[in-house]
Amino acid sequence: MNTFLVVGSAACVWDDLAAWGGRPAKVIAVNRMIGAYKGRLWAGATLHHEQAEEFRASRPGKWPLFAPEQAAGVSKTFPKRDQWNGTSALYAVRIALEHGADRVVVAGAPLDDGPHFYESDSLRRWLAQYRMGWTKHMPQIKDRVRSMSGWTREALGHPFEGDWLND
Repeated sequence: MNTFLVVGSAACVWDDLAAWGGRPAKVIAVNRMIGAYKGRLWAGATLHHEQAEEFRASRPGKWPLFAPEQAAGVSKTFPKRDQWNGTSALYAVRIALEHGADRVVVAGAPLDDGPHFYESDSLRRWLAQYRMGWTKHMPQIKDRVRSMSGWTREALGHPFEGDWLND
């Protein structure tokens, strides 16, 4: 099974990662989590190409950084398509699926109005738009994507429910 773990930057990310444990997965870290995640990365992903150089500098090593447009720090462009850009986490889910993922688990992307693990504004004013992006693509992702927390967990289910990870 080809499992990917998309690691977002909500404050709950540390609890989500603790619950995930050391299960094997190819990890795609999103935005500021690129530098904060201490495990091995398969890739980084961001919809914020203008910050790619900052994200790249936050983590040494050889790993691709996906963004929809070329910019300093971006090593692979992967275009946005038809509202797949609901959030950078949804963008990372699409990258995982297009790179052969059988299962994608989302950690630290609950899509609620809680804080990030770093100081930032609440997502409250963008939640409806972001959730619309995820909801629009539920038919395409619901069988292969699960989430560890929040609204995305309610919408997609938890990866430990049933035998989903082993199907």
